[in-house]
Amino acid sequence: MAVELGYAAEQTIQPGAGAILETIRPCRKCPQNVIHENMSPNATLRGIVKNPCCNAVAQYEVSFSGNIAVPEGGTAGEIQLALSVNGYIRPLTIAAATPAAAEEFWHVSGDTTIDVPAGCCTDVAVVNASVSATPATTPAPALVSRNLNVKISRVA
Repeated sequence: MAVELGYAAEQTIQPGAGAILETIRPCRKCPQNVIHENMSPNATLRGIVKNPCCNAVAQYEVSFSGNIAVPEGGTAGEIQLALSVNGYIRPLTIAAATPAAAEEFWHVSGDTTIDVPAGCCTDVAVVNASVSATPATTPAPALVSRNLNVKISRVA
């Protein structure tokens, strides 16, 4: 079972905000496992299991890939895209790029495994995880994404 989400057009993502995603290929076999409202940033993973014992979990593999750049008129520097689970960035999914100029696209990707306890739900999103080297004086940079693709697979 796999669900594909994505957004081919360019979109500007502000720091901490999620990327807008379209449903490209919904799962026809188990539509209740992954819930996504078209053109929203979050997908909800549900902990539906056959044997809801005390340690039962539904396990999902979530991956993303896409092209990112500093927006036109922005200052060149490091930008980051990552997976956010329930509003918290998974550090090992941070994909960083350091374009030398605005509108210079780099390809990035990341993936993680998410355990959802039986009867619970977990929200996942692709977010701008960029930080500022000098947060007191300079805000974190926005980024532009293009050809963003997200795949969610139920593995257990």
